Amino acid sequence: MNIISWNIGLTCEYFRHIFMGIKDNITTSIDKISKKILEFNGDIYLLQEVGYGFNNLNRKVNHKFPFNIYIEELGLAVFSKSKIIPVNYSILKPDWFNYIFGFNNGYLLCYLPDYDKYVCNIHLSCGFNLINQFKEINFIIDEIGCLKSDKECILGGDFNFIRKKFNSFCRLFNINYDLNNKEISYHYYFKINLDYFISSMNKKIRELKWRVIKTYESDHFPIYTVC
Repeated sequence: MNIISWNIGLTCEYFRHIFMGIKDNITTSIDKISKKILEFNGDIYLLQEVGYGFNNLNRKVNHKFPFNIYIEELGLAVFSKSKIIPVNYSILKPDWFNYIFGFNNGYLLCYLPDYDKYVCNIHLSCGFNLINQFKEINFIIDEIGCLKSDKECILGGDFNFIRKKFNSFCRLFNINYDLNNKEISYHYYFKINLDYFISSMNKKIRELKWRVIKTYESDHFPIYTVC
């Protein structure tokens, strides 16, 4: 199973032009992004910042990804070639960044019956409330581990942690992380990493091996993992 996570950045035009350096309008961007989604050939897509484009995007990729879940309040969507079942979603406590730019952060948890796995799509804030948000994610990992200890849960998305901070949180929550991964997923203001995949199974949590796909429809590169 190939899983691709991508912050596609379908926010308002002003935000895209000024803060993300993207000159295309939303409609054009959806055309380009949908072509890339079909081209990348993932089995599961975890998409963040879908807010302005879900219906149009769905029309363009539905023939290949007929199963989807979308939480409008979060701008999170999961597209899949096989059946997906929604389990839970949560809006995390807003911080100053959410209030300024008018969007929410949180996670969307789904079950994949064909693979007997869970997937959790994550989008955290860039603000100062990161440690509390990571505790929320740690709680859902523990909850899945207690209820379904033999089933893997794959968490992926835009954590908005640079690699150094991500590693420190991994140490805090006893997550095995990949010291050799130097990939860069955010390329506009700074060349840093903000996107990750981790796996929880039998109460053991580890960072998955993943790579970026260099394509420039958003300020984030897609990242992918095979599991």
